[in-house]
Amino acid sequence: MKKILKLTLILALLTALTSCGLYKKAKNNVGLGDIKKIADLVDMDFGSGPDGPFDVSTITSTNPKLVVQNDTDRTITVKASGPSKKTFTVKSKKSMSATVKSGQYHFVATAKGTKGCEGDVELKGFKQYKWVFIIKKR
Repeated sequence: MKKILKLTLILALLTALTSCGLYKKAKNNVGLGDIKKIADLVDMDFGSGPDGPFDVSTITSTNPKLVVQNDTDRTITVKASGPSKKTFTVKSKKSMSATVKSGQYHFVATAKGTKGCEGDVELKGFKQYKWVFIIKKR
C-alpha cells in the first residue's frame, strides 16, 4: 500500500513539474502574432444544395433580395455576377443588402487570410437570399 502511495506521489510530482515546464516554454515562445496566424487559417465554403450557402425566405418583391451578413472579425468582399452585378464589401459585425434581377449568378467571396470560395446558384423572384459569414473553430 505504501509503495503504491509513493509511486502515485512521484508520478503526480513529475506530471506537475513537466506541466509547469511546458507552460513556461509555451508562454515564452507563443506570441500574439502566432495566434493571428492560426486565426488566419480560415476556409470559406460556398455550401451545397440548390441554394448554395443561402438561407432562403419568401418576400413580396418580384426581384430577389441578397443579404450578406458578416459575423466575422474581418472585412469580407462578395462579388455577384449575373443579370445584375453587385459587390458587397462588408465590415466586421455589419450587413448589406441589395435587390437584384432573377437569374443564374456566380459568387466569389474573399476575406484576408482565407482561401475564399466561389459557386453558382439561381436566384428567383419573391425570395430573399441571406448569406451569413462566420469563423468556425476547428
